Amino acid sequence: MAEQAEKIRKKTKKDEKDQMVVLVKKTNGIALQAIQKELNLEAMIQKEEEEKIEREKAEILANIEKERKKKECVLKAIRERELENQYNLHATEAEKTIQNIKKETAQQVLIKRNALNSKLRLIRMKAEREKNKLKQKLQGVRNSIADEIGDKYRKGDINKCLVAMENTKHRNDYCIAHFAEDLSDLQYCRDTTDFCTFCCDTEISDLYLTDRQTCYTKVCNALPTPKMDNINDLSGKWVFEANPNKALLEQPQSQYT
Repeated sequence: MAEQAEKIRKKTKKDEKDQMVVLVKKTNGIALQAIQKELNLEAMIQKEEEEKIEREKAEILANIEKERKKKECVLKAIRERELENQYNLHATEAEKTIQNIKKETAQQVLIKRNALNSKLRLIRMKAEREKNKLKQKLQGVRNSIADEIGDKYRKGDINKCLVAMENTKHRNDYCIAHFAEDLSDLQYCRDTTDFCTFCCDTEISDLYLTDRQTCYTKVCNALPTPKMDNINDLSGKWVFEANPNKALLEQPQSQYT
C-alpha cells in the first residue's frame, strides 16, 4: 500500500513538473509570437518608407536593405540565445522567467521602434539634402540654357557702337559694360584695331547675319577718315573727330533692326 502511494506521489510530482515545463514553453511561444508580431509591424512600416524613398533615391533603399539584413542577423542571434536560456531554466523559476520575458519583450519593442524612428529621420534628412542639391543643379542647367538661348538670339543696338567709337572713354565704358567678367575679351575689346566689326558682332548674334551686315555697312563703312593727334607719332594709334556719326545716331533705330 505504501509502495502504491509512493508511486502515485512520484507520478503526481512528475506531472506537476511536466505541467510547469509546458507552461514555460507556452509562455515562450506567446512571447515569441509577440516579438514576431512587432517585428512584422516594424518590417511593414520600414517597407512602406523604403518604397516611398525608392522613387526618390535608389541608393538609399540599398543602404536600408543592408542595415535591415544586419538587424535581422542580430535579432536572430538574440532570439536563439533567449530560447537556449529559457529552456534551461528550472520549472520552479517559470513565473520569474515569464515576467522577465514580458519585460524584455516590451523593452526590445521600444528600443526597435526608437531605432527605426531615428533611422527614418536620418533617411528623410539625407534624401532632402540630395533633392535640394539636384534642384540646385537643375536650376543651374535652366539658367545655363537661358543664357545660351539669350546669347544666340542677341540683337542689340548698333548705336552703342557709334557712341563707343566717338572717343577712348566711350569705348572703354562699352568694353567694361560687356566684358567685365572676362579679362581676355576685355583687353581685346580695348586693343583691337577692328573695333567696329568686333562691336557689331557683339551686338548682333549669328542668327541675324543680315542685321549684322547692315551694322557693318551703316557703321563701319561710314567711319570718317581718322586723323593723327601728332604728326610725328608713328605708333599707329589714331583718334577720331568727336561725334563723327551724329547723323547716323539721329536716324531711327528701326532702320537697323
